[in-house]
Amino acid sequence: MSPFARIGGARPLLLHDKEVPRPHGTAVPLPVLKKAVLYLRVSTDQQTEKYGLESQRTACRRYVQERGYTIVAEYLEGEGVRGVSGGNTERDTLIRLLREAKYVSRPFDVLLVYDTSRLARDDFVWFGGWVENELAKRDIGVEYARVRRWMATSS
Repeated sequence: MSPFARIGGARPLLLHDKEVPRPHGTAVPLPVLKKAVLYLRVSTDQQTEKYGLESQRTACRRYVQERGYTIVAEYLEGEGVRGVSGGNTERDTLIRLLREAKYVSRPFDVLLVYDTSRLARDDFVWFGGWVENELAKRDIGVEYARVRRWMATSS
């Protein structure tokens, strides 16, 4: 059962399993769906062919579906035909994504990345933090479809 009553219906609005009376014909606000973009990257050319991109895409789409987000774009580093190192801070697709976030008024709400290693290599973690901060300045969040074990256990 949906937590939202039909607009214009005489039935009460259900919120957290409690009935709240409302006047007939009152508009009920709809939930705001977050606009998400996916950022996909593999490190080597072999990963583009074997498993890397599709498994990232599948995990990210599952994450989006579970949260009710809407995918509005997909940024594919190396155009899906070549690998691009996470140690490379001059990535064409990531630069384009950041430019669009800076110059287009709120093009998306969430950047979704498979895991932190897709945004930056472990030894370049400062770069991933920089990307997150740049997007946060524009009120855009960064979320990860997969939390790596060492991150989940550290505090």
